[in-house]
Amino acid sequence: MRLLLFACLLAVATGCGLVESPEFRGMRGWDELAVSAAGGVQGTVLLVLYNPNPVALTATEVEVALSVRGKRVGTLTLPEGAVLPARQEHAVRLAVATDPIGLGRVLGDGLMAFMKGGALPFRAEGTVTAKALGFSKEVPVDVTVNLPMR
Repeated sequence: MRLLLFACLLAVATGCGLVESPEFRGMRGWDELAVSAAGGVQGTVLLVLYNPNPVALTATEVEVALSVRGKRVGTLTLPEGAVLPARQEHAVRLAVATDPIGLGRVLGDGLMAFMKGGALPFRAEGTVTAKALGFSKEVPVDVTVNLPMR
C-alpha cells in the first residue's frame, strides 16, 4: 500500500514538472578511441549526466549523431538502459559507430594531413532520453572534440 501511494505521489510530481531533466556534464574517453583512415572510429565514450531528482531515472534512448565539418559520419548508441542514481553524477557508456567510407569522403583534401598525425574535429550532437514511471525527460547533448590520428 505504501509503495502504491509513493508511486502515485511520484507520478503526480513528475506530471507537474517537479521531476527535472538530467543535466549533461560532458563526455570522456575520446582520447581512448581507435581512429584510422581505413577503419573509421571505433570504441566507446562515457556520457556524463547528473540526475538532480530524489528518484533514479533510466537512460533508455540515445539519438546522438557524429559529424565532421557538418557532414554526418556516424552515431553514438546506448547498448542497454542505464540507471541514473538519484542526486548523483553517473557516466553512461556509449558505443561509437562510424562509416569509414563516409568519413573518408568528408576528409577529402585534409586526408594527408590527418594521416600524418593531424587531428579530426568531431561533433556529437543530439539527445538522451531518461524515464521514470512512464514519464520521459530529454537531455540535449552537444560537444566538439579533436581526435588525433594514431
